[in-house]
Amino acid sequence: MKFKKRFKSTTIFGKLFFTFIAIILISFLLFTTISYFMFKKDITARHTQYINEYIGDVQDVMNKANQAGWSEEMKKSTFDLIGSGQGQNITYYFYGENGQFLYKAGIKLNDFQVNKDMVKKVLKGQEIRTTFKMQNHKRASLVGIPIENSHREKAMIIVVHNVDQDLRNVSLLLLIAVIATVLVIATMIFIISKKITTPLKNMSKVARSLAEGDFEQRVKVKSKDEIGELAETFNFMARELAGVEKMRRDFVANVSHDLRTPLTSLHGFLTALLDGTIPKKKEQHYIKIMKEQTERQIKLVADLLDLARMESKQLEIYPSDFNLSEEVRLMIGRMDPELTKSKVEIQFITDETREIHAFADRDQIDRVIINLIQNAIQFSPENSTIEVILVSIADDFAQLTVKDFGPGIKKENLKYIWQRFYKEDEARTKQVGTGIGLSIVKEILELHHTTIQVDSEKGKGTSFWFTLPIKKI
Repeated sequence: MKFKKRFKSTTIFGKLFFTFIAIILISFLLFTTISYFMFKKDITARHTQYINEYIGDVQDVMNKANQAGWSEEMKKSTFDLIGSGQGQNITYYFYGENGQFLYKAGIKLNDFQVNKDMVKKVLKGQEIRTTFKMQNHKRASLVGIPIENSHREKAMIIVVHNVDQDLRNVSLLLLIAVIATVLVIATMIFIISKKITTPLKNMSKVARSLAEGDFEQRVKVKSKDEIGELAETFNFMARELAGVEKMRRDFVANVSHDLRTPLTSLHGFLTALLDGTIPKKKEQHYIKIMKEQTERQIKLVADLLDLARMESKQLEIYPSDFNLSEEVRLMIGRMDPELTKSKVEIQFITDETREIHAFADRDQIDRVIINLIQNAIQFSPENSTIEVILVSIADDFAQLTVKDFGPGIKKENLKYIWQRFYKEDEARTKQVGTGIGLSIVKEILELHHTTIQVDSEKGKGTSFWFTLPIKKI
């Protein structure tokens, strides 16, 4: 059943196998046809050569026989031997000068009569060479030649009637060669087709496993050709899907944690307020804490909704020309409370001689700047400095860089920092923000058809930078 299914014309294996077989059969059909006609021409030429040789032999024997005075019976016996020699089926007809039939020799031929007009033409000195079909539909070669001697034999008709046999022998050899070759090639095609389709069937099997949630399955790669490359790409996809699935689970766990922990705190504070555990003079302090926790949860949910809109391409941007230098100063000023609380200073480095403008969505770029500065504060040790650098590049682009001098990020982990809730080292951060700031930065800049770049060295800090087009005034 499995073997029958493999040979279905709807399968890739069946299509490959039958396509190759069809091509081979058509090719051999053309080859055999061409070869047949070439051999046919060669056989005809060979028969002509044989006849020419026999004509010479017969004339030599006839001259010697006449000189020696052989009887007609001796001549006939000798021509019988010549006509059947080397497997040649040849019949000789001899005629006198008036066209009268004298005798025939060679192989016995019952279903053939010599045309009298042909004999007359030969007696007149005309040589005749032709090919014809006998009454049994077999092909034969015929040669009629005049005989120049002083004896009574004046014309000779030679019929060679084994032409079809030679053609059948050639056809049989060609047929055997074609069948043997097709069988060998069919076996090779079967093996090659199986080798090509087996990895594809394995990929199909693994794909079903992936669809069922098993992301550990992989395709075995045994070749370096296109199929091998496809298998490598398939395995890469499987690894990426496994990573996405892990990220999804981590995302759910992190969101659950980030929502549950503050809610638990809020529940505890509210319970303490209601049952009078918290003294009256400290109620405002705990209410302020609850307000901050609530604002953080609101920001987390808002950021998650915005990120979902960005990833689904539902967030639209509205570019306009604005003063990027002034906007950076405003954002730094807005972050002053957090800078003071974290005991971190910020230094804005730019060209003081002129303001740098940009053509982008001002509100979304503000979010990018705020998130980058918050990220730098999160990883900056106390009494350190954050550098915000704004320069123009060839008067076409504005480049903004945010650089901290914190613990840095391992090179192998840089590709993960854009994932939601990814944490490089929880013990070395201050755990402020929602954990999805860099994901939002990446999505916003991609909407502006630009990218965020990062460079980091462990123990020396991290730099993030991006470019925006300048709208010249």
